[in-house]
Amino acid sequence: MRILKPVILSAVLCLFAVSCGTKQPKIKKGDKLVVQEELPRETAETQWEDDYTDGFTAVIPKGTVLEVLFSPKMGAAIVECLPVEIGEKKDPEAIEEFIVPESIRTKEGYKSYSFSIKMEYIGSKVTLMK
Repeated sequence: MRILKPVILSAVLCLFAVSCGTKQPKIKKGDKLVVQEELPRETAETQWEDDYTDGFTAVIPKGTVLEVLFSPKMGAAIVECLPVEIGEKKDPEAIEEFIVPESIRTKEGYKSYSFSIKMEYIGSKVTLMK
């Protein structure tokens, strides 16, 4: 029994170390991510002049290029991104018109938006651009 406990503990620690090492690549501010399959209901957060925040859901089409806005902290569940290319659209205003509903972007006080992409998508639904 004395030998069994350390062996089990070692096995558990090895499995934990291996599983932690096989997660998604390290993501940092400025990295570009490519959407590999349509993301049908992603949450966007809007920023307003008076520190008010709101949100909406939108479809992010396959092939969209997202730019990482902030380096996520270790263990973060999401990474904040902004679309920088959708199909032929590369102009920030054209992209914003495509993504953000008119009723939001034309409202007084609206400043910007960003998406909170789930970290679990990295490596499958969304990949790091090389």
